[in-house]
Amino acid sequence: MDDPPIPPAACLAVDLAWGDVWISILWVVGLLAVNAFFVAVEFSLVSTRHSRMTQLASEGNLQAQRVRHAQDKLERSLSTTQLGITIASVLLGWIGATQTVHNVCSGLAWLRLDQLTGSQGLEVFSLALTFSLLTYLQLVWGELLPKTLAIVYAEPIALRLVWFNSLLGRILTPLAELPRMTSRMILRTFGVPLRETSSLYSTLTAEELQLLIASSSGGIEAEERELLTNVIEFGETVASEVMIPRTSVEAVPFRATVSEVLQEVAASRHSRYPVYEESLDHIKGILDVKELVAGLAEGNLTFESGIESSIQSAHFEHENKLIAELLPEMQQHHRTMIVVVDEFGGTAGLITIKDIVEEIVGTLADDPNQVDDEPDVEIVDDYTMILQAQLSIEHLREKLGLDLPLHDDYQTLGGFLIYQLQKIPKIGEKLAFQGMEFQVIRAEGPRLDRVKVTRAPVAIGQDTSLEEDFARTSQRVEV
Repeated sequence: MDDPPIPPAACLAVDLAWGDVWISILWVVGLLAVNAFFVAVEFSLVSTRHSRMTQLASEGNLQAQRVRHAQDKLERSLSTTQLGITIASVLLGWIGATQTVHNVCSGLAWLRLDQLTGSQGLEVFSLALTFSLLTYLQLVWGELLPKTLAIVYAEPIALRLVWFNSLLGRILTPLAELPRMTSRMILRTFGVPLRETSSLYSTLTAEELQLLIASSSGGIEAEERELLTNVIEFGETVASEVMIPRTSVEAVPFRATVSEVLQEVAASRHSRYPVYEESLDHIKGILDVKELVAGLAEGNLTFESGIESSIQSAHFEHENKLIAELLPEMQQHHRTMIVVVDEFGGTAGLITIKDIVEEIVGTLADDPNQVDDEPDVEIVDDYTMILQAQLSIEHLREKLGLDLPLHDDYQTLGGFLIYQLQKIPKIGEKLAFQGMEFQVIRAEGPRLDRVKVTRAPVAIGQDTSLEEDFARTSQRVEV
């Protein structure tokens, strides 16, 4: 008994209708365009800087106001785009599974390919071909191209398209809100913290901001990059890091005469001095030289007069006080000089508003005509430099590339040498450390002043950027 004949494929029973083909093509193109629109809106919203939209909105740009509003309601805005993408994708799959695959099959039959594959094979081949073609078109034209364009041209795309997405969001609110609320309910069930207002940007840590600034290759000059870095570090800097250390404090004794103070002023050229009795641990107050000069001019003081009447009260702060907190306090109370004390109440150093400001903007010269013949960093050659012993370890690591360890027991180059040698080194004494040689070339009693640092040529060869580091530090570097 013969097997029953295999029925022909459904598409073979109907002649190819070119009108249906064009309608199918228009459906596919239209749905791809809808998908591309919502993808472009979604990525332009996320890629456009909120600060830029705020600036344009403040200038009266109505489109920017709409974009900023959409960014402020980002979760709802993205719900609308996701709804549009989902509907377009589902319709594209439905059209592809019905009308498009039928037209492809009819077209292949019109080309007589059924004679090679058979009627059933032609249907399977048509389905696979249609699925592959639509997937490719959806991936390229519906996703990748609009996504890339939205990232590259985020601002103009957002300004032109977001308003329509917002309009659709109002119309489709019930459809968009249902999946959004469902997803929030599921997330809340699993203990995921949610915010009522979604933020466009995640918060960056100070370290991430510094890395972002350091890796920026264009648009930010070296001086601007250093200024931004200083601003970021400012909030974490404590008084002990920027103060004038105790060993460098220039003070006058409580029993000094006006003449003796003026001699000190001629030598050190400061306008204010701490006044001590017996030692720096007993600060009696702050002396303003201008008041002394005014007293002399008015005849209230003579060169042999004492300075007690001109002493102002001193203000004390702990060495771990953040300078970001200290600066506004000094400005509010009009204090230009603060005595910094350690945990035992002894004087650790002095800090002025000038010291704090220099932490951000760099060195400020007291006299613009003054020329400093002895910079803190002096480059001798590619392997040797002479450093001021009071330079901080962090500064040496960041600016000069010296790989010196950080430790709580010291903060400066001089402190590092004392810690490593476990004694106060004498002039000419050397320390070898990690391919570098440190030699004290000048000191004032127990206070180290100048240190010569020499690197071995092998160590130089291992760091291709070292010569650039030296070149950048050929100018004056301040702590």
